[in-house]
Amino acid sequence: MSEQKFGGQLWQFYSDAYRWVVDRYKDEVDWAESLDFAECTPERFLDEYLWTVITSGLKIEGAGRKLFEKFKAEGKGAIKHPAKRRAVEAGLLQYRHWFERVREMKDEKQILEYLDGLPHVGPVTKYQLAQNIGVPVAKPDIWLVRVAAKFGEKDVQAMCRKIAEWTGHKVRTVDYVIWRYCERGNFQHTSVECPKEKKEKLI
Repeated sequence: MSEQKFGGQLWQFYSDAYRWVVDRYKDEVDWAESLDFAECTPERFLDEYLWTVITSGLKIEGAGRKLFEKFKAEGKGAIKHPAKRRAVEAGLLQYRHWFERVREMKDEKQILEYLDGLPHVGPVTKYQLAQNIGVPVAKPDIWLVRVAAKFGEKDVQAMCRKIAEWTGHKVRTVDYVIWRYCERGNFQHTSVECPKEKKEKLI
């Protein structure tokens, strides 16, 4: 595919990022590419909801993953944060109802609005939960916001959908590749702000 035809600097940036990430994190790229909302089950929905809630506000590959693993081993008693614990308890009781509601929805906008209303899910983490159950959206993480700003794209969603159309990759894959490439120190960014997450949502 021609760099000039498909978007100049943005195309070159993503091509470089994809090669770098696949060389080091191929299993995670394959996982992102395998996600399909049509194949999501209630149990998968619950697992991703719990992951989103428990790891929110924590570094995923550090404290977040450790806390989630502790929860899987010890149960909800491992969660000391009051709002997170209430959200976990609600999820364990109501996840089937939530999942059925989501499956009835017609488009990504409706799904995102519904997820935003779940306990301890906010305006940024709703994207994380949505994409991890296979909904074709990107999360407006600070790294993706910076990349979109640098290359003059309208927003993160538009940028990732454009790249997905160019490459045939899923939006979730594009999101993951850009995030991983940047968080490993491969991107010189401009100073921009990303959306603020809610501190707490009570049941």
